[in-house]
Amino acid sequence: MAKIIIKRVSEFQNRLGKVKVYANQKLIGVITDGETKVFEVKAGTYTLKLKTKWLGSNTTTITLKENDNYAFKLSGLKQGKMLISTALILSILFAFFNDRINVFAKGFFLLIMIIIVSYFIYYFTFGRNKYLKLEEIKIPIKPL
Repeated sequence: MAKIIIKRVSEFQNRLGKVKVYANQKLIGVITDGETKVFEVKAGTYTLKLKTKWLGSNTTTITLKENDNYAFKLSGLKQGKMLISTALILSILFAFFNDRINVFAKGFFLLIMIIIVSYFIYYFTFGRNKYLKLEEIKIPIKPL
């Protein structure tokens, strides 16, 4: 049997969600936060797609021979944690110093917040199949 190994990176913004793993549009398993899972499959060609709620990953096609191992790393938005933190800090600063900030600074704050919100709106709508990133690990992995 061939093996597909998926290591899910532990991330703050995605820690509660379970990710479903599909091979050729059939559910083969679920991965939780920080987990590494091995899926034993028959030799052949597989199209991998991972989904969490309505968000998904890029589609990856692999061809496995008998006793082959393919390893992947699964992660979410790289900038997600930083953008959430930035928006929170800016919101707190704006709330405390609203009456002391000039019009230019308020406009700059509003522009930054619009950029951050637009980023998330894109990935939750049009870019929903780019929210999760599935990338092959190039290092050799010993059979488990």
